[in-house]
Amino acid sequence: MSDVVAIQDADDPQDIIQQAVERLAQGGLVVVPTETCYVVVADGLNPESVARLQAWGERQELGSAVLAVTSNARALDYVPDLGALGGKLLRRCWPGPVSFEFCVSPDVKGLASVLPEATRELVARDGLVILRAPAHDVVQGILRLLPGPLVMLGEYATDNGHGGALPDWVPAANGEISFVIEDGKCRYGTASSLVRVRGDQWELLHAGVVTERTIKHLASHYILFVCTGNTCRSPMAEGIFRRLLAEKLGCADEELGEHGYIVASAGISAMPGARPSPHAVEVLKQKSIDLTGHESQPLSERLLQQADRVFAMTRGHREAILQECPEAEERVHLLSRKGTDISDPYGSQVEVYHKCADELEQHLRHILDELLVT
Repeated sequence: MSDVVAIQDADDPQDIIQQAVERLAQGGLVVVPTETCYVVVADGLNPESVARLQAWGERQELGSAVLAVTSNARALDYVPDLGALGGKLLRRCWPGPVSFEFCVSPDVKGLASVLPEATRELVARDGLVILRAPAHDVVQGILRLLPGPLVMLGEYATDNGHGGALPDWVPAANGEISFVIEDGKCRYGTASSLVRVRGDQWELLHAGVVTERTIKHLASHYILFVCTGNTCRSPMAEGIFRRLLAEKLGCADEELGEHGYIVASAGISAMPGARPSPHAVEVLKQKSIDLTGHESQPLSERLLQQADRVFAMTRGHREAILQECPEAEERVHLLSRKGTDISDPYGSQVEVYHKCADELEQHLRHILDELLVT
């Protein structure tokens, strides 16, 4: 008989997570909630428990095995050659209800190639591995305490119509599952989406929580311009670049998303919802670019995670960004192709805004050429 513990009734949920880790370390199989559905997991470094998980999963038709990790950074340890698109999608989707299938190249030695044979047989068969970073606190808590990954089954079970409740195969385990963490109905009540990534192409293999349209949006090339208040320089850069890019692609500004591009701006010290400078609006109007709908937004960790390229107006802006997010260094650049600062026109006469806009456009044309070449 499995031990079933309701984590919402626990005085300290961390005690329940610790118990689950102990059961896994002893070779047990544990049922845990995710944000999508309940899954049964084994310690990926314990070949005996993984073999039992595989046998149990085959009898219950629990579907494809998933290797669960904490984050996109941890995924790189197992599959170092994720590629630009793979890295982008993981950065934008995780933790969350999307699993990704990657090829494990025999020429690139990541941790996936040195997992126990039983684990490789289950999660890396035929050179393919499915990775996921669940957003549920229970799974994340367990992963932080384990030295290796979890192997999960049940996400893609043949019978997955439980609406996020504990599935029928849990009471049918007859002692083969040693511990069950119960947390009511899972948030989404359906499986995570499964996306295959090959180079710069992706394919939705299983339509789950996240739709194909959303994946397409998440796969877009995201360009972010950053200044101080997001009322002058960065919105002007955004507006000009959107127009230049649309002209190059032969589409309207508002159709850039359909062509795989997202262009935005933010400010390091911006107040949410501030209107653009009247002079900035006037200057761009003369270029047939409408800034009247712009509202400022502060630069956030989430925006930095989303962006493929971040263009800062000054060296000070770039240094401030990297101080908060050093892992983004390869994606944060100065907008000036000469390595100089773009001066702030705030509070100046309209002629200074004209000069700033012309300087921005000069550098943005070079950036556009670099972008479309790469």
